[in-house]
Amino acid sequence: MDGSLGRQAQETQGFGERLLQEGIPVRYQDERLTSFEAEEAMRAGGLDSRQIREKVDQTAACLILERYLDSLGYNE
Repeated sequence: MDGSLGRQAQETQGFGERLLQEGIPVRYQDERLTSFEAEEAMRAGGLDSRQIREKVDQTAACLILERYLDSLGYNE
């Protein structure tokens, strides 16, 4: 959370650089705290702990996709 890149982020950027060299456009999306946000949203929606565990990754992925699409202007 201090702005530095962790090991996984560094590996991801390395992969992104290889894609760019092949002419494939790359956009990075900050996904920090999305699992926490997903859990909070599901808890507020009345889901129990078991349901949250089963769906937290899917819900976090939806948040990441929603933010990406918003960044492209698809929220209008």
